[in-house]
Amino acid sequence: MLSRLCALLLCLLAVGLPARADTATLEALFSRPSVTGVADPALQVKLIELINRAVPGSTLDMATYVMHDVAVRDAILAAHGRGVVVRVVAEGSEPDRAYLNDLAAALPPGRVVLCDHGCNGPLASADVSHHKFFIFSQLDDGRHDVVVQSSQNLDRSFGLNQNMVISSGDAALAAGYRQVFTSLAGHVVTAWQAPFSSADGRVTVWMQPRDTAHDAAAYGSPDLVAAMIEDVGCPGVIRIAHSQFATDRPLVIAALAAKRAAGCTIQVMVPEGNQTVAVAAQLAKDGIVVHTFRPGGCHEPAGGTCGTGGLHSKIMLVDGPSAAAGGATRRYVYTGSHNLNQGSLTHSDDSFVRIDDPAIYAAYDADYRRMMDEMVKIVPAAYPRAALQMAANGPEDQRSPRAAVVRNGYTAVTWAQGGNEVYARVYRHGSPVTGPVKVSMGGVGCATDFHHGDGAVGVDDSGNAYVTWAEDGDCRGEHNIAVRRLAPDGTLSATVWANAGQWSGDQVRPRIAVRGNGAFTVVWEDAATATVRAAGYSSLTTHVFGPMQLSAGVKPDVAMNGAGTVTVVWQEGTHGVYGMRVTASGGVLKARTQLHVNAATQHLAPAVATTAAGDSVVVWSDNVGGVWRVRMRGLTASLAQRFSERPVAYGRYQLGQASDQALEYPPLCHNSACAVQGTPSVAVDDAGRFVVAWNETDLWNSARSMEVYARGVNADGTTTGRFPVERLNPNTVGSQRDPAVAADSTGFVLFYSEDFDANNYLDVVARTGFTNNGF
Repeated sequence: MLSRLCALLLCLLAVGLPARADTATLEALFSRPSVTGVADPALQVKLIELINRAVPGSTLDMATYVMHDVAVRDAILAAHGRGVVVRVVAEGSEPDRAYLNDLAAALPPGRVVLCDHGCNGPLASADVSHHKFFIFSQLDDGRHDVVVQSSQNLDRSFGLNQNMVISSGDAALAAGYRQVFTSLAGHVVTAWQAPFSSADGRVTVWMQPRDTAHDAAAYGSPDLVAAMIEDVGCPGVIRIAHSQFATDRPLVIAALAAKRAAGCTIQVMVPEGNQTVAVAAQLAKDGIVVHTFRPGGCHEPAGGTCGTGGLHSKIMLVDGPSAAAGGATRRYVYTGSHNLNQGSLTHSDDSFVRIDDPAIYAAYDADYRRMMDEMVKIVPAAYPRAALQMAANGPEDQRSPRAAVVRNGYTAVTWAQGGNEVYARVYRHGSPVTGPVKVSMGGVGCATDFHHGDGAVGVDDSGNAYVTWAEDGDCRGEHNIAVRRLAPDGTLSATVWANAGQWSGDQVRPRIAVRGNGAFTVVWEDAATATVRAAGYSSLTTHVFGPMQLSAGVKPDVAMNGAGTVTVVWQEGTHGVYGMRVTASGGVLKARTQLHVNAATQHLAPAVATTAAGDSVVVWSDNVGGVWRVRMRGLTASLAQRFSERPVAYGRYQLGQASDQALEYPPLCHNSACAVQGTPSVAVDDAGRFVVAWNETDLWNSARSMEVYARGVNADGTTTGRFPVERLNPNTVGSQRDPAVAADSTGFVLFYSEDFDANNYLDVVARTGFTNNGF
């Protein structure tokens, strides 16, 4: 009688449910918050849709780290109300358990199980039950055995990049997850060994905490992730996008380094924050660049918020020969809830999922490329041509880049290399037209101890770069000011000596301004007398004036208008920024004029850019109120004020708080020093709009040094509609510094120095293809 009753109930249940779908399917979903500040609840929406589709009499088992989402809570309560058998396992050590308490109160006793510091891990562990999976027995559209594996916590973190995989119709996979759920609910302390798989073998799932001895025997490494990396043959591609990657996974770090050394391509993406800095530095020493998601960090990111555009996915993509597959090429997606830290491997309750499916790999590949695109382009829709490229990279230092104005799409960059040589390179429309070319001449009068540096460059309408530098070719410890022309075909002219006739003393820090027809003016500092000097030429071989002394001062800069008149700015001691105007023939059009207004005790490192009509912007760094900021001031052709002195950009008083112009940096001092802005560079486009670039210390991370920022400015000093304050270096290992910017009506090019491989030698990076427009 009982068996007949059971059969009748099963029959009735079958009548009430749609037909079961027999074909197993896989689906990949991603949340893709906009870098301009628009969050994306796509994964929450999908999960709630599935909960709402659970039919009466079906089961829903869910293992979650937290429950901070009221919409999911309400969907679960509604499912329970219509007869879905809901069971929940969650981490109980988290302080905010209000919604879990609501579920425990509404569901029958025993349906909500809380684990204190993990369910399967050692009971004394300080780790957590970190799972994010959901198992549905039946949905109203006919799907059965639906498994959801997500990276997203139930906490409305819709501003983070996340991923989710949904398997439908695979009873074997669902059974494996249900077995794990039962062990979690039963607080069964487990060191997991063998994985379970889907019926068709496309999905393999390893659970944590791992039995590392088993993994060492079965896979050749006690670290399961390292073993999966070691399985990849080279040349192959291994890409990682992970919310947490710590140095306590040394075998993963070593495996990546070994694969790069063997010829594999390695890419690593991590979020902003202290936790990823140390591992990024370790990987950098093996030549693996770690990109930090996302550009702008938490200083002044796109959209003005630190909460949107971050990374919480747990993704590893491999494409290459697989030793376990007998050398056959495999394209695997590894995902789940597993973080790349030791706790996740040996203590936390987590999942590590491998998917072998072409369509799923293609979806994850597209998402990874999208994130990398955003990292490089900041806002791809606004800056589709933006690029990140290496301008100079070698075993020696490449440092102190200087960029030319852009003419007819041409720009140029020069830098010091190896401590005693000067190189240059010509670009057009953001692409190099020459390779790195050595323009200095080695030791002319001696074999060793010569020194050349302080390079600067200008460019004419034909793309010829005019490079000037301080040349000590006879090892006397005194420099002269050399100029050579680098043509777009890579050929070099003979050397012109701008200080000819004034050979005594040490001539250093030259700067050059070039007209479209090839006329140029060079300014420099006489170190012995602390004076600013100048010389002018109507062509490379036709000297017009100088050398002539302009004023007492150091660290000059120069910019030229359409008629060849130059605006020269300099620093006097550490106390003031001054300027003057000099005609193409050497006449003083405007005598020495103080350019700063504020009474700060120090005004340093001025730079200037001038329009064809002669309007200028001068920028410098000063310490008003003890806060080091880059300031700017607009000037007319007569050096009168065109717009008032003002900071280029404010900082943040504390993490996550909007700019407070009165209270920003002093409370955020670290390592006995306050955050600073300094070494500014400025460029002007054909419409009189400016781009300012500068160095800035990273307030939020004492393990890092300088970062490089830029901002666009209208001709009147306002910033509406122009390029917003953005960090231009996606890599944050080591120091990024010495920005050099050039601009025209199509956009701007920024060069800077950085030690991307943490070998204590700088390289020169080019950021091209940006326009001076807002989002």
